[in-house]
Amino acid sequence: MFCMSRFSAKPRKLLILLLVLFLHVKYFNFNSGTLSSILRKKPTLPKLVRLTDVGVVSKINARITNILSRIGIPNERCLKSSVILSLCIMHLEDIQIVIGMCKNNPTRGHAWVERDSSIISIDSPLSIQRYSVIKRIELKK
Repeated sequence: MFCMSRFSAKPRKLLILLLVLFLHVKYFNFNSGTLSSILRKKPTLPKLVRLTDVGVVSKINARITNILSRIGIPNERCLKSSVILSLCIMHLEDIQIVIGMCKNNPTRGHAWVERDSSIISIDSPLSIQRYSVIKRIELKK
């Protein structure tokens, strides 16, 4: 298995960027069928991301998602972003994709990633408080 421990910070960030970008391209036509396929097959990815890299992965993923959604690429939403973040870190323990419904407007939903009940996606805990959790998808190694 490919190991990143011998790389310095800048090459690590570049490899993480390439991994996240690769996943955005691979799951370009993301939909609910893609999600169920991912959850069934559990793709094997190199364990590039250490626990200390989770913040970097989350920021890179959010930036790529924002850029793609601004230029009109379809399916660049929070669920796809959460799945991609989860795939990058699924070798860590207790990773969950959480899906919530807005308390004030049940037609709005949101997805984010948690590890040990702490939000690790770019979302702030205050922004998540608007949502009631309707589904937790636990990712096992």
